Amino acid sequence: MVAHLWGGRGDVLLVDPVRCVGPDDRVKCTTYNDFANMDWIGNLNGVTPVFATASGGTWFCVEAHVRLNDPGQANGVQEFWVDGRLEARRDGLDFVRRWRDYGINAVFFENYWNDGSPKEQWRVFDNIVISAQPIGCAEGGGGGATATTSPTVSATATESATAPATATVAFEGTSTPTDAATGVPQGIGVVFLGLVWR
Repeated sequence: MVAHLWGGRGDVLLVDPVRCVGPDDRVKCTTYNDFANMDWIGNLNGVTPVFATASGGTWFCVEAHVRLNDPGQANGVQEFWVDGRLEARRDGLDFVRRWRDYGINAVFFENYWNDGSPKEQWRVFDNIVISAQPIGCAEGGGGGATATTSPTVSATATESATAPATATVAFEGTSTPTDAATGVPQGIGVVFLGLVWR
């Protein structure tokens, strides 16, 4: 499964969930961004214009939540908040059909423009938290705040118009359950991601 949270129509963020498991309950996506094998299962725009020119230099607190569906049930969720206000929520999602081998096992931050940026631009990520519980926005964590400290993670435009700048965040310090019979890591089924960006 892939739970995109990226630029939507206009200057807003969008939830864009994807299923990579076929009707035969086998994984069908085999490479990064394997668009030809992805099932797009219903996007939904947010409302806050975080990408508007007028918002340049403004910090926003973004919290995203993804819950995988239980195998065989359409009870998955993808939702996000900006500065503590719910922007978009998709529920009743069937990310994995009846597939059980893994859960959520990676989070990627990308600063990417499909056709290449028309000019040099940048985005700063700070205060990144990954949790199995809701995080919420800390005091001063967005809502028009201005930067006072250096970022802990940043992504900047690359030299190539087609190569995204990427930061990968591992689930350090968490216990990943394993299948008792095979010893294969199962990942986790719920993740909250909180960050502040400008």
